[in-house]
Amino acid sequence: KPRQFSERQKASLRILAGMIGVYLDKRSFIRQAEDLTLRTSGLMESLSEAVVITDATGLITVVNTRAADLLGYSKKHLQGKNIGFLLKEDLWDVLRKELDGKSFVTGYEVTLVVADGTETDLRINGVILRDALGTSSGYIFILSSREEEKALHLSIEEKKKELEDLRDNLEKKVLERTGELEKANRELEYANQ
Repeated sequence: KPRQFSERQKASLRILAGMIGVYLDKRSFIRQAEDLTLRTSGLMESLSEAVVITDATGLITVVNTRAADLLGYSKKHLQGKNIGFLLKEDLWDVLRKELDGKSFVTGYEVTLVVADGTETDLRINGVILRDALGTSSGYIFILSSREEEKALHLSIEEKKKELEDLRDNLEKKVLERTGELEKANRELEYANQ
């Protein structure tokens, strides 16, 4: 005989089936979040720039190796700290207000105190992260060393000067060679006559 289920048993089975479905959806979302986290961390590590991600209050959640090296701290030490502790002056509130107003900032020049207590001048580009509802869920900051920028500009200027010197030397050599060719042409013309 087929078994007959009572209405109460049927309701219990529906609830159990719903709970199993929710659990499977939750596991799927967790797996997708883990995959996205792995991809994001791989992308951040491949960047040559220093990247720091914070939550909406400014607590550091993610740091790439370049940022940890630039600041002189380990990634673990930086995670969970407020980004304001790195700033020489209390600029975090100013920076956050500007970000909240514009959604991004570029070329913001700050002085950070690194692990050994020395100060380093950095340029910060930042963008606000928003969730699906449009509320702020955090910030992404790209840090670039002003010393490195200065060294790069100096190197570019040196290369430009070398290039100008080469061009001047090339012009001199072309003029000398042209003079030699004209002289040789005159001699050939004279010999021909």
